[in-house]
Amino acid sequence: GYCCHQENEITYTLKPVQHQCQCTVLLCKAKDGSKWRPISKRPAFPIPSKYKVCWHFKENFGCTVHKNR
Repeated sequence: GYCCHQENEITYTLKPVQHQCQCTVLLCKAKDGSKWRPISKRPAFPIPSKYKVCWHFKENFGCTVHKNR
């Protein structure tokens, strides 16, 4: 199996090791890319209806539009 390892604030890599994380992050990557990015934290029960993504997030700066909302 594979488990994710956080490299930077929003960059993850997959390692071929036993699964060790808490399964709380949904990751994605571009078709030809190698960087895995979090889509968002998993929605908590009882409202697991949507994932929300901020498109203004910059590595090491956070959201450049919404700040810490």
